[in-house]
Amino acid sequence: MISSFINRRKLKPRQSINLSTLNEMSRAWYYYIEGDPFEASSYVYSPCRPGCREGYNICSIYADYHSGLPSLSDNLIFYIADGLETGLPQPQVPAGAKKYVYMKHYS
Repeated sequence: MISSFINRRKLKPRQSINLSTLNEMSRAWYYYIEGDPFEASSYVYSPCRPGCREGYNICSIYADYHSGLPSLSDNLIFYIADGLETGLPQPQVPAGAKKYVYMKHYS
């Protein structure tokens, strides 16, 4: 079992969940490992929020949990493309929006 930031509002303090309890609509962080950033198989699940923010390489994405792989929606694919172009976490609009794509300076 792992401590989880996923569904934090639903968890009581010091309660933890097992990966098998994540339902298909939960969101989770996935680190980019290598390959095509537009393919789910290029990411690995992470129980931790990323420490990176900006740069011209994909760091991690916040996506729907789908059997251990991220579910890449059309919006998320658009955010990934924008991140690669701008080097900034995405989305940038509206101001203060929840970020779903984080970037990094190193590959």
